[in-house]
Order: sequence, then structure tokens, then C-alpha cells
Amino acid sequence: MNYSLFKFSKPKNVKKKRISVEDKIYNKVYERDEGICRVCGSGRNLHLHHIIYRSEDKSKINDINNCIMLCNECHLMVHENKKKWQPILLKLVGGTKDE
Repeated sequence: MNYSLFKFSKPKNVKKKRISVEDKIYNKVYERDEGICRVCGSGRNLHLHHIIYRSEDKSKINDINNCIMLCNECHLMVHENKKKWQPILLKLVGGTKDE
């Protein structure tokens, strides 16, 4: 049997997959928050939440001090009452709204 038929090589025109900026931010925040929801401590169904919403301040989109890991349930809860949760979340990550 000719085993050389089973040797595969990557085609020369295939580029490495680039990691998007959002993936890099997610990974950094995930590592900082130790892979858990910062509100309840769950490690399941995590979302990257922008504390100051992207629509409010586009300059904070890639700021890891404006991002926090939240589980699905806490993420929904936070979105239901932004006024209450925004200062709490900023305190958790050590940021302020005026930065």
C-alpha cells in the first residue's frame, strides 16, 4: 500500500485564521474574570458585556476595563436595569464612567 497518498499538506494559498479584535478582548476579559460571571459566579453560558454600551461611547468598544463576563441570566438582568447595574459593574472592574 502506498502510504504517501495519506499525507496531507495545507494548500499554499490558505492563510492562517486571524483572531478578531473582539475575540482578543473576549479572551483577555475571560482570563481576567477567571472564566466566571462576575455577578453570580457561574461559569456557564458566558457573554462579554460592554458596561457603557457601544451605542453610548464607541471609544470604549475595545476597552477591557469597560467589559465584564456575565452569564446569560445576569446579562439579561443587567440589560433590564442599566441605570442600577452600570455603576455596580464599573466598580467590579475598577473603572468609572468618567474615565
